[in-house]
Amino acid sequence: MTTNTTLAREPGAVARPTTTELAIFAIGLNVVAMLSCAGRLWRVHAIRRRCRLDDGLIVSALVFASANTIIRTLIAMHSVPTILSPSMSPKLAPNGTAVLLLDVGTNSLCLLLTKTAVFSFYLPMLFDRATTGLVYASIVLSCAYSPAPVVASALALSSAGGALGEDPALMRHYWALGWLLPMAGDVFMSSILVLLPLRVVCPLSIGTARKVKAAAVLSASGLVLVPAVARLVAGSAPSHADRPWHWDTPVDALYRVMEAGLGITLACAPYMEPFVRHIVASVRSYATCCILSTGVARALAKHRVPTKPLPQTLFKSAG
Repeated sequence: MTTNTTLAREPGAVARPTTTELAIFAIGLNVVAMLSCAGRLWRVHAIRRRCRLDDGLIVSALVFASANTIIRTLIAMHSVPTILSPSMSPKLAPNGTAVLLLDVGTNSLCLLLTKTAVFSFYLPMLFDRATTGLVYASIVLSCAYSPAPVVASALALSSAGGALGEDPALMRHYWALGWLLPMAGDVFMSSILVLLPLRVVCPLSIGTARKVKAAAVLSASGLVLVPAVARLVAGSAPSHADRPWHWDTPVDALYRVMEAGLGITLACAPYMEPFVRHIVASVRSYATCCILSTGVARALAKHRVPTKPLPQTLFKSAG
């Protein structure tokens, strides 16, 4: 039985992405994240010949992001049952619980590993106890609230007996603790990632222009604050309070996919400049060789002296 997770249109409601559009967007972001991770590993191999903890965490985050992309693609292809029935009633589709937990679990692990990798990247650069303690506290706090969506979803679905929305007060309670609280935590962690590079760069004895450039590159990982805030605003909409079973809406999933893919890509930003330079140089070299070889071939063809066949009398005399 095939189902559709696109919410029913309401008068004045904004357009929501379909499962197919969401899957295509997830695949595109995952490809970009893979290229960014490859650039990071290439640069790491060129600099120190070995991977550190943050590199391993980024690769692990990419694995879970790829798993989440596969789940999204299967949902779009109707290869697995979707979360809600076509009538958008609060009853779950068959095996919808497993799909929801897999989708939410892989995404939560991806976000957790990405943030932990960025915080681990800064730890060797910090020398004051206050900032180091803040980083360790942020890692512990991220590990504490990241499982909340999966746990809250499992508890809500089990307590509802397979029919969400029977007790709206209970569902709103699970929504607040399992979703709104982690969303606020993601916004707080992303804000720290934006400000932390300033604490690292300001004490350096370099010029102002270089400080600004370094801070901009290092703060790139904090730009996941944009989808995190958008997701928090969308999740706080009154529609979630009225219909708290709409947990895995396409809009919320879109922001979750965006936060995961951009998180991995931007976490690799400090390593990307040499990699991009190398790729651009290789492309230019290949293009130059193609142009030169084509030009030489055309020049030879243009100035080639046409050969005339030997006269027949020459063959007769030779005979």
